[in-house]
Amino acid sequence: MLTDTERRVLEFEAAHLRHTARKQAGIRALGLGFTSATYYRALTALLATPDAVEEFPQLAAWHKRAADARAGARERRRIERMPSASDRVRNELAS
Repeated sequence: MLTDTERRVLEFEAAHLRHTARKQAGIRALGLGFTSATYYRALTALLATPDAVEEFPQLAAWHKRAADARAGARERRRIERMPSASDRVRNELAS
């Protein structure tokens, strides 16, 4: 069961998916005393709970896809920086 605070955070996030200056102001306006970093850490932890996934499945799926895309991009950059990465691997990653 989600608390009122958790529900407010998830409803706010569902209404403001993209990270913008307007969203930054909204995070402060929630009145929870969260900085942006604290908000996103709390959101990530919250979206990992079964209750949040059950009540906000589309939001949880959207955040999972976004996190997977970021992780994939980080991995591609890591491989590209490796001195032992062959040109073939670099070319495959570039396409």
